[in-house]
Amino acid sequence: MCNDIVSHDLKTCSACDVTGGYCDYFSGTCVCLDGWEGTNCSTVEAPSDPVYRQCVQCDDRFDPDDCSSKTITSPCPQPIDTLPYCSSAKTITLSNENSDIVGKPVVSRGCTAQFTHEDECFFSSPRDSFMSAKYSEYTCTSMCDTDYCNSESNMLF
Repeated sequence: MCNDIVSHDLKTCSACDVTGGYCDYFSGTCVCLDGWEGTNCSTVEAPSDPVYRQCVQCDDRFDPDDCSSKTITSPCPQPIDTLPYCSSAKTITLSNENSDIVGKPVVSRGCTAQFTHEDECFFSSPRDSFMSAKYSEYTCTSMCDTDYCNSESNMLF
């Protein structure tokens, strides 16, 4: 029963732009391709405004204010298809000699392109070879994919 269509039931489209669409001969209407619109598919769709993820963005190394207590979000510098995630990280420097905390913890929050782990903590060596002989770093990170998701002031332990 797949070929029981009779040609006298087909309808033509009055003015369908072959560049932006095609005629549906059963309904007699133009079907627009992606990026085209209008009754005859001759109008190029206006591009939609880009959407930006909203994240807290700060870093204790550069901001005079305490990043761990910030809760105000702002749009990421690039659209959500480029920077879809919010992230938070807290790094504590520890003495290798007695495991005491050295200095103030460093918190950074912002936008990121790559999702690594939802929540993760790990030990690492400082990048400076002089410091790596005496100190270790303990870093906890958190990533999320919704607006305002890194705005909780207590989310970093």
